Amino acid sequence: MYDTFYPRDEKRRFSSFDQVRHFNSGWLIRRRYNVKLDSLITVLENVPLSELKPSGNGGLYRAALDFKSPQILEMLSNLVGEQTWQKGMKNLLERFRYKPVSREDLLQIVQEQKSSQIKDFFVTWFDKPTYPGYKITVAQAQKLKPRGRRNTKTVYQVKVRIKNGEEGAGFVRLSCDVEGDDIWKKVFLDSFEEKEIQFPVYAKPEMIQLFPYYARNRGKIRRAVQIKAGFLRRQAVDSVFVVTHSLNDSLNFVLDDQSDQFSSPLQDEARYFRPALKGKSWQARINDLAYGDYYLSWHFKRAASGEYPARWQADIPKSGTYALSYRLPYGKSWFLRPRYFVDELILKITTADGRQKIKLHPFETTDDWLPMGQFYFKKGKPAIVEVIDEGNGRLIADAIRWEFVN
Repeated sequence: MYDTFYPRDEKRRFSSFDQVRHFNSGWLIRRRYNVKLDSLITVLENVPLSELKPSGNGGLYRAALDFKSPQILEMLSNLVGEQTWQKGMKNLLERFRYKPVSREDLLQIVQEQKSSQIKDFFVTWFDKPTYPGYKITVAQAQKLKPRGRRNTKTVYQVKVRIKNGEEGAGFVRLSCDVEGDDIWKKVFLDSFEEKEIQFPVYAKPEMIQLFPYYARNRGKIRRAVQIKAGFLRRQAVDSVFVVTHSLNDSLNFVLDDQSDQFSSPLQDEARYFRPALKGKSWQARINDLAYGDYYLSWHFKRAASGEYPARWQADIPKSGTYALSYRLPYGKSWFLRPRYFVDELILKITTADGRQKIKLHPFETTDDWLPMGQFYFKKGKPAIVEVIDEGNGRLIADAIRWEFVN
């Protein structure tokens, strides 16, 4: 039973339910509960746990409880501490043996062991349709040379930033994959909070991964660690703190293919025929290499005559020059190898100076962002980037990055 809902130990990445919660396939959910994935997500997004009621064959009710309830109890255990939780569960068993237990009973038992109030936690997770979403905003490392020490082993100072973009405090497990091992940390994030985690490792860090207890994310949450050049002469730091943002942070943003600002025309036939006619309409695909907040995907199609462009339309926060970049993890999967991909990308950019057409030749980059150039935009004026489906080979529309220059 424990393995069903929770990992058996700290280094076990998934329980059997964790694997289902990744939402990579609706087949497992249909088989286990006889409900559709979209129906389950709708319930999790809109119905609080306290208002869930069984109906029909009860499949949707059981699925929602299994997906949310065990994770809430696990987060509550982490919030009050393991020893406090064990004492509370012992008292609960002694006081309510063979009796039903209400939410108020559980709250009273836990509060008897914990001096601080945790009522807000119960309101957030039981009375609201809380559904947090996490993303890694920074994953960097740099070699250190501690002062006053000679012939020491190489130390990497790792810096990771994690953001909860939704309402609802919760815990995530952070894994740093290094050569031959992995480092695990547990991080608590409040609603709409971003934290920076700094810690040393003694082998080259390769990948940061997040494993939330409960989140709206679909697919894996991971990011390759960027190793900065050179050395820093200082002692290693192991700390966690809340990140505060300046006003200028809003001037740098990314538009993803899942955002409301993204659109792609569909053939009329594609609305009635399934699947859509091959090579005409843009189709969404989940992929771990794609960019995204909670849902890693990109849109793709075969290039043709240029009649079906994909477009991003931005709301410019401040007039000025912006550096634009096109998200393209070129060559990092068979789907994006040069032999299958287009030879050049054709983009049309609507700026304050009018409409411009540029061509980019795909190539591999260290951060998967292909520079497009600098362009001047005015606040309140159209700011549009279109990728034209013209040529031979595959195209993807993933994300556009905007960075304020001056």
